[in-house]
Amino acid sequence: MTDAQWLEILVRMVAGEASEEPIEGVLAVRLDEDSEELTRFHVRKHGHRWRVDDESGRPWAIQGDRVGYLFHHDEADEDVPERVGREAMAMHAPFGGALARPRPVDWLIAGDWRHGPAELAAPLRRTTHLGREAWDVRLIRPEGAGEVRYVVDGSDGRLLACEGAYELNFRWEELAVVDPHPPALFVWDGPYGTGPGGVDYVDPSEDAATVMARNREATAALVTGLGLDSLSVTSAGTAEAYVVGDGAVSLHWNASAWFSVLRVPLEAEDDEDADEGEEGPAARGTVATGWSDDRWSWTVAVGDELQEPERQRLVAHLQARTHALSATPDP
Repeated sequence: MTDAQWLEILVRMVAGEASEEPIEGVLAVRLDEDSEELTRFHVRKHGHRWRVDDESGRPWAIQGDRVGYLFHHDEADEDVPERVGREAMAMHAPFGGALARPRPVDWLIAGDWRHGPAELAAPLRRTTHLGREAWDVRLIRPEGAGEVRYVVDGSDGRLLACEGAYELNFRWEELAVVDPHPPALFVWDGPYGTGPGGVDYVDPSEDAATVMARNREATAALVTGLGLDSLSVTSAGTAEAYVVGDGAVSLHWNASAWFSVLRVPLEAEDDEDADEGEEGPAARGTVATGWSDDRWSWTVAVGDELQEPERQRLVAHLQARTHALSATPDP
């Protein structure tokens, strides 16, 4: 197996979802990290959309075009799922880990919970799984904690089985290509809640194109109104070196900066739905500053990468631009 062949397999694993055919089958997954027992689920999947039901027909996970729903059947309100974004669902073991494609970054950052560095523990070999041509891939787990074994579909790169991962053990026990699933299969129209990875900013009555167009308009208007297209700041950088063996040293230098702005109409300041409260920019930022003009209340949170007086200069710039905006139509 050459490096080029391994790279081709890896590309199929992370980018082959678009070529997937609609499938239906039985997926056996480990629900309890302290047990080796696998629980069987009925799965229907097409590309990034999937639905997982248990053997009695109860839904456990539904991933649609934009958002997903996780059901927690060990809780009192087990019929009210948690609505989560696609990335949060993809990282959720066991279903997201088994059904979503791994991200390219998962193979680059050492110590990632799922993959870590893509270092082969043994030569790749051809195998079969449920009659499908496949590759048997064995990787060294981060920090020398044993091996992870993946069985990768030789055609479209989907994961057919996994053993030895921290939170992820599964295998397909039945898998068949079927006719396209009805779109309603991947939709949840009942009540839902939100959690740590939840999303509650999309009105389900609006289509994705409308939401994206409105957000693009607001972005363009505020970038211009706040003068962000010509804004520059000076940020402190950090350096870290790693000795990688045989006298070689790898040095990584990083500099970054961020700030967030919350604008709320004055008449909505006391409106609970309009106030981000403890989860807003002030809570996430290291240093937060607030002010009001004749139309809006503004909150700016600045990360600690920007030090004084650079932070003061940024805030003064934003204050001047926001006061100017108060005399113009809503962006």
